[in-house]
Amino acid sequence: MSSVPTPETGRPDGGALAGRVVIVTGAARGLGRAYTELMLSEGAAIVANDIDSSVLRHDNEPHEALTLFPGDIADPATAPALVERALTEFGHLDAVMSNAGLLRSGLLLKVTADDVDAVNAVHIRGTFLILQAAASHWRAEAKAGRLPAASVLTTTSGAGLYGFVGEGLYSAAKAAVAAMTVVAAAELARYGVTVNAIAPIARTRLTSWMPPASDEESDPYSAARVAPVAAWLLSDDARDITGRVVEVGGDRLAIAERWRAFDGPALPLGARVSDAGERVRSLVAEAPPPLEPWHANQASFDGGPGAL
Repeated sequence: MSSVPTPETGRPDGGALAGRVVIVTGAARGLGRAYTELMLSEGAAIVANDIDSSVLRHDNEPHEALTLFPGDIADPATAPALVERALTEFGHLDAVMSNAGLLRSGLLLKVTADDVDAVNAVHIRGTFLILQAAASHWRAEAKAGRLPAASVLTTTSGAGLYGFVGEGLYSAAKAAVAAMTVVAAAELARYGVTVNAIAPIARTRLTSWMPPASDEESDPYSAARVAPVAAWLLSDDARDITGRVVEVGGDRLAIAERWRAFDGPALPLGARVSDAGERVRSLVAEAPPPLEPWHANQASFDGGPGAL
């Protein structure tokens, strides 16, 4: 069993995640790598997962609190094996950072059914599998009288919250992740588990439509600028926060709310189609205008509601 940093054995101040064991999926590049590096520096022990085994191994320096686990998070065998690795290597599991993702870009008239399956497999199925595997362990702990202080952070997107033209599949999958998050938060609270989502606005492989940074060190859309919020949401200090979607990146830090209904008078039984039309048209006229979906050629990273 590897050594887990503690306030006594880790950095002098212990770190925000001292002693916590975290699974990070999609850890080889971009946001996942930034999360892993920061969480290690904050005292966490990490089980890092990615389907790209060569990059995962090449880009991670040896660290006593880091274990690498290549594998496809959409494979039903991977998530339970990740939980088992955390328990074997570090003795317990405290948090999951579900970050793995991919794109199959294109207008809805051009993408294929195989594209739908590929996007849903990673974003929806992969998020569900690691959430279920970890939560099953924590439920067993709670039933054994060891109520965990556990946390899950899923990854949604401005595309899922607001829509993104040309990324209909990705938008739909990320909307599903946001919905799964708020349901999981309600269902798992009894077992000592908080579940939140992060919607990062960052320059990664999935945001290749963004112009390149003029200065990488001061880039406001660097993945490193998102990582502190993710790390904090998985820390003991955030135990009172659950069921929230947090947008972060660039000059934006926001809490995203779910769909809200703008109510009008109910339609009476036996109403004619024309009556229904009049009521709906009147309600549309009174309701706030809908948010427009975003386009890759719009600067959604310049004050807009988020991107991929």
